[in-house]
Amino acid sequence: MAAFKIVAFDMDGTLANTFPIIFKSFERTVKTYTGEDVNDQTIHETFGLNEQGMLKELIPNYSPNALQTFYEDYADEHKKLTKPFDGIYELLDNLHHAKVITPLVTGKGTVSAQISLKSLGLKNYLSPVLTGSPAGPNKDKNFERLISQYKIKPSEMVYIGDTVGDYKLSKKAGIECYSAGWAPSTKVEDIKAVNPHVFMTIKDLQEALLK
Repeated sequence: MAAFKIVAFDMDGTLANTFPIIFKSFERTVKTYTGEDVNDQTIHETFGLNEQGMLKELIPNYSPNALQTFYEDYADEHKKLTKPFDGIYELLDNLHHAKVITPLVTGKGTVSAQISLKSLGLKNYLSPVLTGSPAGPNKDKNFERLISQYKIKPSEMVYIGDTVGDYKLSKKAGIECYSAGWAPSTKVEDIKAVNPHVFMTIKDLQEALLK
């Protein structure tokens, strides 16, 4: 029996270990357009924006050409990453068997989200796909859109994310957040400080979602 009618997923660090290719693509794009190196921490500080917003922060004389360069590099890097975390396909199959709706709610832009979905073989698993904004974090608004679209109560939806920010935006929309702790990049102790629902394995998460 499914615990929720909607189980929405984050992409990066939740469905797949995409952060290494994200950082590499941003580093190369910034180097191409500024001639300067940028470190992972500086890139990380722009998270919450989509790629357009991030590049505007990282490149003083931003132009749309930089965004296109990023997408091309990201698609090329993604050839090295063609599968999600082990257990994700099975989890999604089992949720669908239980008639659970499984959207993607990500801070990524539409183009990069589609690149990842295609590269990881997840295009047919996640729908609808709600993406980020260049202006700032918008996941809470997208959660509210899903609640309205499917005419459910907030208590009937959960978000699977991997950051404290994901937890806070979930709570802002009145929904539960089950935090994914299995990615190498996840700051598990920071999340545990605010969220009691932290899962270190996909198997444990599945047991909580499908009781």
